[in-house]
Amino acid sequence: MMRSTAERLVATVLFLVAVGAAAQTTPDAPTLLERARMQLERAVSTFDTGGILEAADLFRRTLAINPRYAAAEVGLAESLIWLGDYEGALASLDRAEALRFPGIEADLLRARLSILTGDTRTAAAIYDEILARQPYNGEVLVAEAVLSLADGIGPVAYRRLQTLEARYPRNLQLLVALIELSIRDGNDVATRRYVDLALRYHNDNAVVQTVAARVSLADGDADGAAQYARNAVGIAPAYDAAWLLLAQAAEQMGRSDEARTHYEQLISNDPNNHRAWYARSVLLAREGDLDQATAGLRRALDIRPDYEIARVALEHIVTDSTDLDDPRRAALSAHYLQAGSTLEERFLHRSAERVYRRGLQIDPFNANLRIALAELYLYRDFRARYLQELHVLRSIGYEGYDLADRIEAYDALLGDSLSAEWSIDQFTAPRPRTSIVLVARQDGVTVEPDAALHIARYLGSLVGTSQNAAVRDTRSHPGDRTRAIADARAGDADLAVFLDASLEDRRVVLSVEIVDTLSAETTYTRTIPRTGRGRLDTAVQDAGAAILSRIPVRGSVLARRDDRVLVSFGAVDGVVPDDLAEFRMARSGQVLGTAAVTRTDDLLAEFAYRSQGPDLLSRGDEVLYRGAPPEEGEQDQPTTDSEADNRRSTTVNLPLVQSLFRVPD
Repeated sequence: MMRSTAERLVATVLFLVAVGAAAQTTPDAPTLLERARMQLERAVSTFDTGGILEAADLFRRTLAINPRYAAAEVGLAESLIWLGDYEGALASLDRAEALRFPGIEADLLRARLSILTGDTRTAAAIYDEILARQPYNGEVLVAEAVLSLADGIGPVAYRRLQTLEARYPRNLQLLVALIELSIRDGNDVATRRYVDLALRYHNDNAVVQTVAARVSLADGDADGAAQYARNAVGIAPAYDAAWLLLAQAAEQMGRSDEARTHYEQLISNDPNNHRAWYARSVLLAREGDLDQATAGLRRALDIRPDYEIARVALEHIVTDSTDLDDPRRAALSAHYLQAGSTLEERFLHRSAERVYRRGLQIDPFNANLRIALAELYLYRDFRARYLQELHVLRSIGYEGYDLADRIEAYDALLGDSLSAEWSIDQFTAPRPRTSIVLVARQDGVTVEPDAALHIARYLGSLVGTSQNAAVRDTRSHPGDRTRAIADARAGDADLAVFLDASLEDRRVVLSVEIVDTLSAETTYTRTIPRTGRGRLDTAVQDAGAAILSRIPVRGSVLARRDDRVLVSFGAVDGVVPDDLAEFRMARSGQVLGTAAVTRTDDLLAEFAYRSQGPDLLSRGDEVLYRGAPPEEGEQDQPTTDSEADNRRSTTVNLPLVQSLFRVPD
């Protein structure tokens, strides 16, 4: 509950008490009213000093004395919003409405709750109704302007907020919104000015101190960040964002023991704080305490089974620290068996393949995963890959699945394949791949340390399952975009893929930017918001598919027999007979000719090649897949994504808006 809201609520309460007392005729009624009033004042005061959990309990005690105390329902609703219990908050607001709570406080809370649960239309309608009655209500005008940011963060929205600043220079929500926008705009001068204003007018507010800590930490001032974070936890001892920043500042200053103490204090404040368990585990993993780190991440998942970043971090910590046959890997890979099966049911076969292979990266000896992948290859008629998985199963000692009979049968079936005819092992044939460096950056909304880096590693593991891409490195953003591109170029990467990650409690937003390292030009951008169960998995899979869709299928000439040429790409790349490819000289890139596919194997294609001009084609020359030949009269169509994520700005910017509605009015 905000200080201004608390004061308004107390005033409303006193008015209702006076009216109720005047209407009482029984002698003991004033005693009950007085008890309820005193309990409510204690609750409001407790909330106003940061004791959210205690305040919620006091509001409930007030309602136990008088179940028809609408003001207590409103106070409880705001407490529950801060505690993240949105369903409970809605129930309290519904009861307050049934009891005809006067004023607009309940309406403002309902609008806030609607925004935090993603229902921006309801919130906008509530603000419109209030402004129809009170056209100059500053609190609502600011809230409506902040909500409009969901429609796009641009110069017009920025100017609208700056105009309101002139009218309401002390409005905290407005100041924090301007801080956030100036940070995203890269305007350090404006950021510092708005932080100074917020501190001048609201120095005793935990959110302001926390925002100042975040800005200082981003500027590399860990000592200043720690001071602001200490102020915040002094004001609101249960404010987890402040404790997390205090710990991260300690880590930046090399004080790991102090950081661990802060995380443990936060866990002591709230043993069910899943973010605290995650953050502490990441620190312990850096220090080499594998057992405690994995135990903490499992605790976070016990508290919140849908807390996917904890699962991803756990996978990386375990795989980085254990042998391939460690039994701890088996439990982690089981998730991917179910996830792949679900994708298969939706006929998303390429995504299912990537998921199965991700699971096998974690636990290469998981026979169930290996069989699921083999069956998927068989369903897609990739017989060579199916046989390859059967041989792997035999090599790890698996004895079921009629393995010997299946291997014998498919050995015979592949006797007339391209690889057999040309005596080439298609699985080891040289093939050019587009090399990628993933650069991870997380926004200021995300409080989990290293979350963006773990997400980028997860994305890299999926992209790396492609035959056409090679992920060279995954690294944190150095803060300088030009330097990040130069570093990628120095590492011989063809592409730098910038991944911005934003994690909310029930939402993930990933922004992908692909940059050609040679020209430093952006060739593709996409923002992918996802909500609901499996949101992180879905967002990462979609990001991976988007990246791979922008990577060309390339092969090299493996062998030639007169006009027949064997190339190292095939059916798994979507190549079918009559598709076209362009042949280029390896060193110069000179176009030598175009030819059509005659036959395919899983990873091989045979072409009927005729040169255009002098026949200069030789082994090792590059071949670029062009796809199906155009039909007569067919024109090229612009490439579009299957989902118009980039156009859904209300979805793209909602996390920022939601964070601003967690700020006091």
